[in-house]
Amino acid sequence: MLDKRLSAVASFIRQGRKIIDVGTDHALLPAFLIKQGIIPGAYGTDIRGGPLKSAKKTALQYGIGDELELICADGLHGVPTDADDIVIAGMGAGVISKIVLDAHWLKSPDKRLILQPMHRADILRKNLYNNGFAIDKEIAVIDGEYVYCVMCVTYTGEYIDVDDYFAYTGKMVDTLNRGGSDSHNAALYLLFHAKKIRGKAKGLARSADKDKRAQSGYWEDIARRIIDLVGVRKIIINDIYKKIDEIAPFSYAEKGDNNGLLVGNGGKEVTRILLALDITNDVIDEAAAKGCELIISHHPVIFHPLYSVDEDNPVYRLIKNDIAAICAHTNIDMTSGGLCDLMADAMGVKSGEVVKVMTYDGDVPIGYGRICELEKEYTADELAKRVKDAFGNTVIRYVDGGKPIRRIVLSSGAGWNIIDAAHEKGFDAFITGDCKHDQLIDAVNKGYTLIDAGHFHTETIFAPMLRRELLDAFPAVDVIIANSNVDPVKYL
Repeated sequence: MLDKRLSAVASFIRQGRKIIDVGTDHALLPAFLIKQGIIPGAYGTDIRGGPLKSAKKTALQYGIGDELELICADGLHGVPTDADDIVIAGMGAGVISKIVLDAHWLKSPDKRLILQPMHRADILRKNLYNNGFAIDKEIAVIDGEYVYCVMCVTYTGEYIDVDDYFAYTGKMVDTLNRGGSDSHNAALYLLFHAKKIRGKAKGLARSADKDKRAQSGYWEDIARRIIDLVGVRKIIINDIYKKIDEIAPFSYAEKGDNNGLLVGNGGKEVTRILLALDITNDVIDEAAAKGCELIISHHPVIFHPLYSVDEDNPVYRLIKNDIAAICAHTNIDMTSGGLCDLMADAMGVKSGEVVKVMTYDGDVPIGYGRICELEKEYTADELAKRVKDAFGNTVIRYVDGGKPIRRIVLSSGAGWNIIDAAHEKGFDAFITGDCKHDQLIDAVNKGYTLIDAGHFHTETIFAPMLRRELLDAFPAVDVIIANSNVDPVKYL
């Protein structure tokens, strides 16, 4: 079986035609095509001996040694020219361009090129059209967070200087208009590149160079044209707020918890979002540098009454940089699919019963903590190591309850407040963060293992989840996890 990327490449191969697979690696593509009876034979090339050894093993495994000829070659140098379809996939745009342009025998309308650049497809499109080639058709491949295009190319002899808009969109526009699953992938591809172009525009706008700043509007216009082409309306901060409210209703938040849009205008357009556990001055500086209009944090940026706001206060810096802030705190802690369930995912265990029920979503209990059953018994040392690996901690604090552990409680952040409810349900180990000395002593006295995995490490895991949800809902918006979102505590 081929992966999504190679399956897309295979879809352009003509029945009954011999192929060249440049950079064949394990030769999975020609092996598949030969075994399926799609092609009679193939040349598989690679510049390195190691991949060719792997390719030979594949040929032996599939019994296609006679149909697959393996050649050590730099691009298409010294490769027979009798193949009809030439595949160059899994390389950068510059490398693909050089291979194509160096092989003058490809300048024939009978030859079909199937090209799949790993990045900078815009450069490849320009190089092709500038040298007499044209794209007949393109499709997009979406594989997780990776976005690829696959081009079907022929030689026309017409040399065209294409503009930047076409360089980024190519024939993907035609695919978009055809409808179906290919159209959906094309839309995602185009929006992905619109976001990249918009990022370029924002970077130019912040440049100290006047000429570069002047180019910002040009690239923003291209990004907007692509977004309008796909048919995505402008997204405002209130749209983001409503989506978070769907994921983790703000009504779940505890009384007195300061959640929601705490800084900024809900009607402002948003194109780039930064996610962080805390809104620190470093996080705000990062958001400003990356052109983010909105920061979404778990911990509220305003939690206690503000009696003054000086230039070192995060609220001051948010307003100064015109950056809005949405904070989703205890609603994320307790919602189904929220932090406690994410802790279970990180641990590789099935999330179970809610420990302390605070409300209900229909018949579904909503609240703090989850009871989970481990697949086998653990010692305290073994479980502490598993927790450390799961959350990426530098150090783990724990006390050993002195008995085998099978039933555990997961409670994110400073989750000790549910300990009484946990005792009522029974457990062997309690995993949370910010454990105080008296709590550790209490665990020793009562004979259970208490593991302090840190407030930061048990809660920063909200960011990847929220990023996935927002990207699915708003593909035209760029959602970034802050690099400055780091554990502030240092360890010797």
